[in-house]
Amino acid sequence: RFMPHIRRTTHIMMFAHRNSFDFHFFNAR
Repeated sequence: RFMPHIRRTTHIMMFAHRNSFDFHFFNAR
């Protein structure tokens, strides 16, 4: 239960960090 959650969080964090601009734009919307 935790493993998948952590993996998903890591993926999202990495994606957000790599696409900080895209993430910021999406959040602003």
